Amino acid sequence: MAIRSEDLHLSVPNASPIFSKLAISSQFKVSLDLVRRSASGNNLGLFEYLTNCGLFNDTTSTFQKYDFLCSQASLPGASFDISEEMGSRQGMIERFASRRIYNQFDLTFYIDNDYNVLRMFEEWMNYINPVYNESNGRYDGAEGSQLNAYQERNTYSRFRYPDDYRRMIAITKFERDFLKNPNDRNNTFKNMPLLTYRFIDTFPVDINAVPMSYDGSTFLQVTVVFSYLRHTIEKHGNAQKSVREKLLSNQLTQVNPLVPKIIGNEIAPSSTDPTPTKPVGYVSGEPYYGPFHEHMGVKMVGERHAPYPHAIIYDTVAESLPDSVIVGDPVTEINPVTETQTIAGEGTSQTTQTTESSGGGTTTTETTTTTTTTDSSGETTSSTESSSSSGSDGSSSYGSSSYGGYYGY
Repeated sequence: MAIRSEDLHLSVPNASPIFSKLAISSQFKVSLDLVRRSASGNNLGLFEYLTNCGLFNDTTSTFQKYDFLCSQASLPGASFDISEEMGSRQGMIERFASRRIYNQFDLTFYIDNDYNVLRMFEEWMNYINPVYNESNGRYDGAEGSQLNAYQERNTYSRFRYPDDYRRMIAITKFERDFLKNPNDRNNTFKNMPLLTYRFIDTFPVDINAVPMSYDGSTFLQVTVVFSYLRHTIEKHGNAQKSVREKLLSNQLTQVNPLVPKIIGNEIAPSSTDPTPTKPVGYVSGEPYYGPFHEHMGVKMVGERHAPYPHAIIYDTVAESLPDSVIVGDPVTEINPVTETQTIAGEGTSQTTQTTESSGGGTTTTETTTTTTTTDSSGETTSSTESSSSSGSDGSSSYGSSSYGGYYGY
């Protein structure tokens, strides 16, 4: 489609709503997710190790202190390794993605006057590759770090297993004015969009040099480079549910578990009107407000009948519970007779009649098949075969498969 002249221009009234909603770079929050944990035994985890270093003497987690000292963060990029296919098409080089690469990211922190921020990342790297010697054994962290210890020339080090030192780190991007009333002690948050990057299996790989100078005093900062396995991106808000919460909610409110569909509104009032909406009925003890249909006198979920199991809609909560029994007048449905006619003289004719009845919590299906055979001499023989099946408490069985609490036809 060709570009028109009017597509090159945007009036000020139309441009103002677009450019007034641009994101700014100074509103973000880093979550290191490191907590205080007392040591027990010789096999120390990362939390116990950092606690031994005295990093959580005045706080219980990085959420209360260290996370807010992050002054600069970068949302990482991602790229693909590209493979080339030559010669498949004359004169063309075909390229396609072969592997996704997750780049490292940097976090910059202000250093407090106790130097605990700098020590936290130094000790994290010491935990990854602890040192040993004959007199002190393995270094397991201390408030004085390696004071007067591990200075022998024959000190050596070993790496820990990766699952011991890798953690999840998150960076959340938000915008200013997220408080409805910042001066109110009991303030509330606005329902604003949030974007969270979660970095899986993260660990520090580089602590950049920290320059110091007498030329001019400024706040001391340290930049740490992190490597990770992969990251996820979450778009959410204060009044929205995460993907995990939505999946859990759907599992709890799913009426028909064999058909994937969004069904949360069917077991909740459709509006916030002061006058409550009357439910269609009850399913498993919960009110049901969604579409329904009737089959053989039984009310079921869904607009029309389908071949997969259906949840039954009951008039009362007690009847909808798993141990309830449907009580009602029998309903009988007789299917049309099916006949197969043959030419006169010789052949076989077969008549099949199916009767279905429902009532008192029981559904019974009876099938009668009559076969008539005529030979060349005109003699006629007939045979009758009948079968029946029944299901109770709203269940129906087919062969070896059964669905309790659902109609399966």
